[in-house]
Amino acid sequence: MTPTLQDLASELGVHKATVSRALSGKPGVSDMVRKRILRAAYDHGFYPNGTARSLATATTETIALVFCDETSDFLTNPFYSKVLAGIAAETSRNGFSLAFCSFSLPMPGRRQNLPKIMRERRADGFLFVGDQDDSLIKYARNLGYPLVLIDHTFRKAKFDAVAINNVEGGRKAVDYLLGLGHRRIGFIGGSLQSPSFKERLDGYRKALAAAGIPIDDSLIQVGDSHGGYEHMLKLLAMRDPASAVFACNDVNAVKAIKAVQEMGFNVPEDVSIVGFDDSRRASETWPTLTTMRVDAITMGRVGVEKLVARIHGEENMPEQVLVGTELVIRRSTAPAPAKSKAV
Repeated sequence: MTPTLQDLASELGVHKATVSRALSGKPGVSDMVRKRILRAAYDHGFYPNGTARSLATATTETIALVFCDETSDFLTNPFYSKVLAGIAAETSRNGFSLAFCSFSLPMPGRRQNLPKIMRERRADGFLFVGDQDDSLIKYARNLGYPLVLIDHTFRKAKFDAVAINNVEGGRKAVDYLLGLGHRRIGFIGGSLQSPSFKERLDGYRKALAAAGIPIDDSLIQVGDSHGGYEHMLKLLAMRDPASAVFACNDVNAVKAIKAVQEMGFNVPEDVSIVGFDDSRRASETWPTLTTMRVDAITMGRVGVEKLVARIHGEENMPEQVLVGTELVIRRSTAPAPAKSKAV
């Protein structure tokens, strides 16, 4: 016979309300007590009736993760797969289910169609991850939903957000290359409509300016989010090619390495390359990739923590949490060739 809330409370020596809060993921229960209650509930096969609870509390106990389906590799992207791992773990720890919600960018002149999960209020809050249609974020806010942005910047309004300190990360990467004696440093990036890539380019520019090196726009190759191979070929074809390249992410850095090698040059003897993200492929490619490490799992966890607090009624001012970066030095970088050290 399945036990009741009171049965579990009596067995564990806690109040019935404590058991209810622990099982519904609400605050006010210590981690130790919550784990005891969840373990006892599992051992006894106790599962609250979710439909009944939703009707009684006007909640769904569901968090929706929103991403753009134009970002076709979202679920397989090495960086976002880590963000998702953090989101999934923290969502489960707080007693929520996780729903995926993709959307298409509207045609010019047309309004965005609201996703069904938003129109029908099938989620208690929304995580907007990666590149977004900002009008959709505004719709969600106007409908009164708690929401948090992860790896997305909304400059015209204040929202809770968890983002990478991209400017700092870009500057660190280029400062490292400057320290190796490189002066002709290229930048490979995706579309600058992505705030993250634009901020990394800002960091690149700041590092060169601080070193007194004029910006050469021909060394900045941006556009296609996965165009690292083609961008690198353009840099190699220059009369005075770059001796080092900072790529906006590891995906583009790995493709740049391939381009260098296929053109008969060597990494890092001829060209040093630095990526961004420290994805799995950074340590699997050859030569292994020097890159900027981002704790993407923590980004996901923190995003959910902030959203759950909002769902439970927290009314503090919106806050942006910036996650720092760490330089991971591997074999794709080396001191500049002697001819490249002259300013």
